[in-house]
Amino acid sequence: MEARKRVERQMERFKVCEKETKTKAFSKEGLGQATKVDPREKARNEAREWINTTVDSLNVEVGLLRPPHAPGRWAATPPDARALWAGADRGQRRGD
Repeated sequence: MEARKRVERQMERFKVCEKETKTKAFSKEGLGQATKVDPREKARNEAREWINTTVDSLNVEVGLLRPPHAPGRWAATPPDARALWAGADRGQRRGD
């Protein structure tokens, strides 16, 4: 009895799969279906979007914290901060 139920379930799964594969792309039913995205690809896209958003917000924060470029402004800045900003500028030039 258990084997029969298992076979029935597998047949139902196959029926759904077969229907999806035989649906023509430009039929009413095919056009009405949403495009299917691989779960791994979806996760990758979400992670990529989060990273881009975070990098953008960090760049905005760096811009707000960066001292204005005025002559003599560096003279009042502590030496360790100068080295820090020089390293940040170097990283931006490389595209990191």
